[in-house]
Formats: sequence, structure tokens, C-alpha cells
Amino acid sequence: MAAWSGYSSAKWSTDSRLKRAQASTARTQAGSLALASTTQKNFDGLTFNAWFTAWVSGDVSKQAVAVRRFTSNFLRAFDAWMATDPLTNPKAPPGPTYMPEYEQPLAAKAAMLNAKADRLYEAGATDGTNSDD
Repeated sequence: MAAWSGYSSAKWSTDSRLKRAQASTARTQAGSLALASTTQKNFDGLTFNAWFTAWVSGDVSKQAVAVRRFTSNFLRAFDAWMATDPLTNPKAPPGPTYMPEYEQPLAAKAAMLNAKADRLYEAGATDGTNSDD
């Protein structure tokens, strides 16, 4: 009985630590993806600001340069936003990033990894061991 108890305790402890380590890895990956997503959104915003500045000044050639710098994801949202006639339509969304066409796949993947980390951590905390070990 003592041998079985020792074996079970060691197994649960190892499983618990393994799940917690996996949770930590998933959380780190999620953080990296979230940062990359934020960087991408910032870039999209900066290129939009360049386009808007060129639009305000009436410089068509600079508008075209700015649009060429749009990411494909942002361009899709920009085109959808422009279709709402935002320059005269007061009910248009405030910008392309508010459009449903603006997707952030890195942010979505980060959210999935955070959820996975939560599940793994919880599984590690309830694997039959004391959560403080």
C-alpha cells in the first residue's frame, strides 16, 4: 500500500508540474502573439494616418502610396469602410479597424492559447496534488 501511495503521489505531482509547464509555455506564446498583433494594428493605423493626411491635403499620388503600404487584411477592411461613404456618411464606422472585415488572426490565436493555458493550469492545479507545491 505504501508503495502504491508513493507511486501515485509521484505520478500526480509529475503530471501536475507538466501541465503547469505546458500552461506557462502556452501563456508565453500567447503573449508573443498578442504583442505581434498589437504591432500589426499599430502599423495599420500608421498607414491609415498617412492615407488620411494625404487625403486631407488632396494629394492623390501620396494617397496611392499609402494604400500600397496597407496590409492585405487592412486593405480589405479599408475597401469595405470606403464603401460606407465615410467621408460624407455620419453613420459610417470611425475607421477601417472598426469594420467586421478587419480581422486580427494573431489576436485570435493569442486568445485561444490563453484559454488553453487556463485549462492546462487548472488541470495541473486539480491533479490530485496540493496546488502550492
